[in-house]
Amino acid sequence: MRFETELKLVAQLSFIVDEVDEIWTEFTTENDMVIDCLVDLGRESEYFIDQIAQLCDLISLSRAIVNR
Repeated sequence: MRFETELKLVAQLSFIVDEVDEIWTEFTTENDMVIDCLVDLGRESEYFIDQIAQLCDLISLSRAIVNR
């Protein structure tokens, strides 16, 4: 991966990962409201859990790279 040879990218990623924590908190709050609304409307099948899982995996990978 490019980050292994370009330390500058790791520094940039570190900055971004710090911002992601704040954004993730906001996202989860709003996401919970969406789930509640979908359940209330009987449309919970429209919620795409796989996309949330992929996003979590990407965030975890980014944190792992920064913490190397």
